[in-house]
Amino acid sequence: MAALNKLNLHIFEGCLFGSGFEAQPKLLDKIATLMPLIGNVGNVVSRVKSADCFFSELTALGIRHPKVLGQMPDGEVTCRYLKKFAGGTGGTHITFAAESGSATALLAGEYYQEEVIGKPVSMLFLANENEIFVVGFNEQWLSPSARMPFRYGGAVGNVSLVSEARLQLLNAATRLTRAFGLRGLNSLDAIVQDAVVDVLELNPRLSATVDLYSECDENLIARHIDICLNRHNPPGLEYGFYVRASKAHAVVYAEFDIEISASFKWPAEWLEWITDTCNICGNSIRVSCDAPICTVIASGNSADCAKRLVQARVTLIQGLLTKLYDKNSLTFN
Repeated sequence: MAALNKLNLHIFEGCLFGSGFEAQPKLLDKIATLMPLIGNVGNVVSRVKSADCFFSELTALGIRHPKVLGQMPDGEVTCRYLKKFAGGTGGTHITFAAESGSATALLAGEYYQEEVIGKPVSMLFLANENEIFVVGFNEQWLSPSARMPFRYGGAVGNVSLVSEARLQLLNAATRLTRAFGLRGLNSLDAIVQDAVVDVLELNPRLSATVDLYSECDENLIARHIDICLNRHNPPGLEYGFYVRASKAHAVVYAEFDIEISASFKWPAEWLEWITDTCNICGNSIRVSCDAPICTVIASGNSADCAKRLVQARVTLIQGLLTKLYDKNSLTFN
């Protein structure tokens, strides 16, 4: 708020927001007193990110989802449960639950969810409170660590799903759009196994997967702004963005504490596919183990090709970091 109050707000059309605001819907309300929100309003975000409200709505709408509990059952359980935080992002908040009802009491916003095995997917879509326009289907994967077994690893866009799974995701997103009054770009996360879809959560804001469609024939951010500012509505349930290729991104995490020197330079031939580097200011910076170092991107004629290439680039960077790592000084040059 202090940063916003320093700006000449009259020259801005509004405020776009991404991850991090799910746990702070009241902050969105404060921003809305200064300028238009280009996205879902605070009340919508609050309702979607309330586990009680969201999963009750899924049940009422007949949308399949994993079992959700406020307390672990006493005695032996027949499946594994995860502990989640409704306002969390990036999977860093997800842990395995204790196996007894005597477990530590949940904090505000936390809940237990039955673990479902299958392919993690998401659907990026535009909404106008009544209809949706599907942008694309994505596959996600993890980059687990000892402390964060469900940490986000990356995603690839323009994934082919069987028609039954696509239809279930489309129907779920349409019903949720009408139930919550969703606007603009949103993302629905799910697990798919044998064409059966279990909805995990809804992200009512710009998601990381928006970047996977930067090369399509539409400017997604422009469409998002137009819809949120009531300039344009998507043309119904049509699926028709032309995507030239599949794009993938992956996060590279530090596998040890490391200090990146100010003089370090990435190999020139890598610069076209490395982004979000942590030493962009030209100063030395210390990166703790498990913290992100950079993001890598890749494109391919298919989702599988893009995924293999981006994961190979992660391995390439991790190999460079290990090779240059000096265990005595915790630096590399």
